[in-house]
Amino acid sequence: MRRYLIIALVVLAAAAGVWLMLRPSPLVVQTAPVVRRDVREVIVEDAETRLPRTYTVDMPLSGTVSRVPVEPGDKVEEGQMIATIDVFDTEQEIRSLQARIEQARAQIEGVEATRPKPKDIQAANVRAEQAADAVTIAQENLKTARVNLADARRELQRQQNLFEKNIVSERAVEQAEVQVQNLEQEVQRMRAAFEAAQKDRRAAELDAASLEESVDDNEYLREVYQAEIQSLEASLAALRNNLNKAEIKAPMNGTVLERHVEGGVFLPAGTALATLGNLENVELQIDVLSEEVPRVAIGDAVELTGKALRGRTVMGKVTQIYPAGFSVISALGIEQQRIRVIARFDNSQLQLRPGTDIDARIVTAVSENALAVPERAVFRREGAYYVFTVENGHAVLIPVEVGLRSDDWAEISSGLDEGDIVVTEHSVELEEGAQVRPAE
Repeated sequence: MRRYLIIALVVLAAAAGVWLMLRPSPLVVQTAPVVRRDVREVIVEDAETRLPRTYTVDMPLSGTVSRVPVEPGDKVEEGQMIATIDVFDTEQEIRSLQARIEQARAQIEGVEATRPKPKDIQAANVRAEQAADAVTIAQENLKTARVNLADARRELQRQQNLFEKNIVSERAVEQAEVQVQNLEQEVQRMRAAFEAAQKDRRAAELDAASLEESVDDNEYLREVYQAEIQSLEASLAALRNNLNKAEIKAPMNGTVLERHVEGGVFLPAGTALATLGNLENVELQIDVLSEEVPRVAIGDAVELTGKALRGRTVMGKVTQIYPAGFSVISALGIEQQRIRVIARFDNSQLQLRPGTDIDARIVTAVSENALAVPERAVFRREGAYYVFTVENGHAVLIPVEVGLRSDDWAEISSGLDEGDIVVTEHSVELEEGAQVRPAE
């Protein structure tokens, strides 16, 4: 009897060993508890610093640039001299006009004591012819300036069309606008010169007519000379105004970004001399996928990181969202539609320069003290969200409602309680009811 009992025990032990060997081992899974924390919904994009506006200092009039005493990187203050124009020719013209004015005044003083002579009449006729020639030249100059202005306006329209297609930069449009403004001023100057020439012609014609028709009308001669003086003084005022423009000054406090010319060359009016910008006004340009832009609003916080910040995190905020998008080709060769978003931040201490690469995270929504799980714990099945929890050593499939989601966390609106254990790494072996064991 005892022998049979021993045999039975041996058989039972062997069966138990076989059962233990064949029993499926629990699946080892990564887990995490449900916690309360802030969940932020963000848009992550590469960004670049830029200046919202640059100022191009150009030639106010045609002339020879004698020197440009600034270099790229130099800081300038409003009113500081940036370049000078050689004024020798202008000064000579001023002296010539002053002499002619004095001559006219002397003629007024002696008009009562002298009578016109044939040579005076002849000289007056020559002056009238010269004045008529001057009117013709001034008229041609005005026509040329108007043609140049029309060409510049067409070029501006072309640049604006190219800018809308994202072919050229905003700076190209600004330069075209500056060219139009300069040529509009040139047209005004040519019109003033034409009108002055007409006045000169009328004065010369009056002079000649008065000498021929009424050599005895001394009072009339006085008026003619007075008109000539007024015309000369108008021309003198224009030259003195040009003299005041010979010292070209900075229109703002800022930094020299580019110097476009060297000294000692003749340049026409409107030629760019230097480009200025205020580095303290550097802003951030973020090109966001068009389908994500509806989530962005003016005032949203922007988190700035990247190598240029040397480990620091800087906060800014969205200040502008462009009304229209543009197409770009991604690094993978995929065409994307993006919309430009502008953010401002305090650059007074950072001193970031335009064109610096920055990592930007636009915070579009925040849920404070929310129930949250690691984002990778949530998955979608048949149009609904689920997680696996661990209960009594088994995987349990739980439907959940998900709120905000970031790269790392997902807000759980319903379906879980704080402290529940969820599986964070899924595998094909993981299914409802499977035996699981949390990884150590």
